[in-house]
Amino acid sequence: MSNLLDWSYWFSRAAAKFAGPQLKLVIGVIVGLVVVGIVFKILMATSKRGPVKKLWRRLGNLFITTGILVGLFLFFTQTATPLLGARWWFLLWALIAVIWTGFIVFYAIWRMPKQLKADEEHKEFSKYLPRKS
Repeated sequence: MSNLLDWSYWFSRAAAKFAGPQLKLVIGVIVGLVVVGIVFKILMATSKRGPVKKLWRRLGNLFITTGILVGLFLFFTQTATPLLGARWWFLLWALIAVIWTGFIVFYAIWRMPKQLKADEEHKEFSKYLPRKS
């Protein structure tokens, strides 16, 4: 655990391969991320409301993309590729995932309620307009 705070651990060119329970855990995380992403994509396909559908699409894209990226990082680590298998890629991936999640939370908390309200107001307003036959 003390290695996690050491610069040489994160920025060494050759990272040690995952083995045993560590490898199973990382593979489980990869499969879990992709499965959760697929679930969000299914929710997107079944959703009727535009802003909610957009939220499910964004979450699905986040989980599927991060699952694939972690899979690539695991592949390069296991094949001992000197630069692409470095541990700092995992840090970069985590930073990008946190920023991406922040954008999704911003959308879900601030923008989506306004869009839902505007859709509701438009629906209420349009019921009084004449319809084309």
